[in-house]
Amino acid sequence: MLLDRVLADVIDELATATNEASFVAVGRRAVRRLGFQSFAYLSFAHPRLAFLSSYPREWTGHYVRSGYERIDPVVRQARKSRVGFYRDGSRPAIPTTSAQSRFFREASEFGINNGLTVPIHGGFGQLAAFTLAAEDRDPSFSRYASEALDTLHLLVLYYHAYVRAKLQLGLSGFRPWRRDVRWEAAQEAPIAPLLPRLGFSAGKKNWGQQLRFGLLPIRPDDFALITATMRHA
Repeated sequence: MLLDRVLADVIDELATATNEASFVAVGRRAVRRLGFQSFAYLSFAHPRLAFLSSYPREWTGHYVRSGYERIDPVVRQARKSRVGFYRDGSRPAIPTTSAQSRFFREASEFGINNGLTVPIHGGFGQLAAFTLAAEDRDPSFSRYASEALDTLHLLVLYYHAYVRAKLQLGLSGFRPWRRDVRWEAAQEAPIAPLLPRLGFSAGKKNWGQQLRFGLLPIRPDDFALITATMRHA
C-alpha cells in the first residue's frame, strides 16, 4: 500500500532531519506522494510555538502576523476532536464567525480550500495538528479519512515526535546506528507460506506494522524455520 511505503520513508527521513528546512522538505515530499498539494504542522507545545508549512510564504507570514492561530476554526476543531477530520471548502461543516469566514476566504486566495487534519493531543492540554491540503477536492481526502486514517495518524505522530524533540526541545544528538550481524548463506524465498507458522505473524493481519519501530525479536523456532526455508529455496 502506498501509505505504508510513504510511512517507512518518512521515518528514515525524519531520523536525519536537523532543522526547519529539512523537516518542511520531509512533509512536502510525503503529502505530494499521497496526492495532496501542501501541508501545515502547528504545535502549541511548550516551550515555543512551532509552525512548519509548505503553504505559500505570503500566506504563512500573513497567518502569523494576524495571529490567526487564535481564531482558526480548524485549530479549534482539532482541540475538540481526537480523530482526523476533513474540511471541504465548497461545503464547510465547521461553524464559523464573520472573522473566521474572512480567514477562509483569504486562505482560498492562496489555493487552500480543502484539508484533512489530524489532531495530536499531549499532556496538560498540549495540542498539535497536521493538515494535508489541496486546492481542489480530490478522492484521496475521503479515501484516507475512511480507509487509512490509522496509518496516517501514525505518520503524523512520528513527524510530531521528531519535531518536538529536535526543534522545540533541542535534542539534536540523534545518530543513526546499525547492529553488526553475521550473514547466513541463503536464497530468496516467499514469506506468505510461512506467515501462519511464525510467532510474530500468525493470526495477525497487519503483522508488518511492528517492523516500523526498528528491530524485531524472533523466537529461535521461527529463526530456524526461516533459515531452513531460505537455504533450500
